[in-house]
Amino acid sequence: MITIGVDNGNFNTKSSDGVLYPSGFTASTQPQIGDSDYVELEGVYYALGAVRAPVQYDKTRNDDAWILTLAMLAAALRRRNTDEGSFRIGVGLPLMAYAAQRENMREYFLRRGGARCGYCGTQYEIRIVDCGVYPQGYAAFLTQYSDLAPYASVTHVDIGGYTIDIFRTQDGKPVPGSMMSVPLGTVTMLRTIQAELSRSDILLAETQIITAMRGGIVDHMRIDEAMRAIDMGRERYVQDLCNTLREYQIDLESPINLIGGGAALLEDALRERMHVVGVADLYANALGYKLWMERDAK
Repeated sequence: MITIGVDNGNFNTKSSDGVLYPSGFTASTQPQIGDSDYVELEGVYYALGAVRAPVQYDKTRNDDAWILTLAMLAAALRRRNTDEGSFRIGVGLPLMAYAAQRENMREYFLRRGGARCGYCGTQYEIRIVDCGVYPQGYAAFLTQYSDLAPYASVTHVDIGGYTIDIFRTQDGKPVPGSMMSVPLGTVTMLRTIQAELSRSDILLAETQIITAMRGGIVDHMRIDEAMRAIDMGRERYVQDLCNTLREYQIDLESPINLIGGGAALLEDALRERMHVVGVADLYANALGYKLWMERDAK
């Protein structure tokens, strides 16, 4: 039996094994050309990471999350040098959707039960025997519990693709009524930057903008002009984020723990504006789902 956490984010899908794919794919009835990773299911080939799907508030409405989760589970089997296995999977939901969608999300995976699918050229037999659904953000905090123990009160800010989830802990326990979600994820920042760039007839993909923000090389004739727009868009987004936190009566000079892919991308800018005492691992939510699932299985 394999217990694994899968973080079905709007931007990236990640597993507790450290596997990551952008949350999207292209589908074809023909085998993939080239060496891109893919899932094959019932005669359809899904090329992983080729595109990012539109933001989805309810992931149970289509098979996208299922296909991406199959990739995570098949990768787990490949890592363990086996072509079949049974899984207990832990998944999560944003705080704003947790109460309303928890049961539907669990049923979404359990009613499928598993699949026989291809992954990167090998056939795998996957069986799902149990699924737990947990609150995003708080799951990540579980992986940081000892590191944050010196701080009696901490505000946690989980910056995802679609939402920013916020909650407080006091002496390591969640404060009732402090959990909230704001639809201000990093996708909004990237869209604003792309719109600004397009006014100058500069067309950069999200991956290129992220690469540039991380200090990587983006080959473009007007990259200096593009960087000015990217830097301005990032600064505006960070300022909007800080203003939003203040509106919710969050003191930026009190201990703050950053979670999520957006936190990793914006860490330096955020540290300049708030008292950051922790930054969760990129895979922290997936790791937290696994820990929670293991605890519930005992």
